[in-house]
Amino acid sequence: MSERQPGIPKNWAISFALQPLAKQAAQKQWTHVHYLAELAAAEANLRQDRTTERRIRMARFPQIKTLEQFKWNWPKKINQMQVQDLFRINFVKEKSNVVFLGGVGLGNYRKFLFMERL
Repeated sequence: MSERQPGIPKNWAISFALQPLAKQAAQKQWTHVHYLAELAAAEANLRQDRTTERRIRMARFPQIKTLEQFKWNWPKKINQMQVQDLFRINFVKEKSNVVFLGGVGLGNYRKFLFMERL
């Protein structure tokens, strides 16, 4: 990230994005509206990231694990493509339900924790 701009609150993404985006806008000859839209998008993205981080902290998960850390070789009958497809959250748009079924110790709780963070 570049240097923070004085006069703009330090927790705003715009304070860091102002100069790099200004250079990019000049090189690509953006309109003022396009430049402002990019600044607003940078701010919205930072706020979304901070909201997600705050929610994860507040949830007090025992461990933070990612989908990449999941051991797909056990249990043997898990459908990796189907589970990964669930993380696209299409079932929400379709107003469908998802039910995880499995015996004890098969990672159902971990799958729930992954979904909870989305």
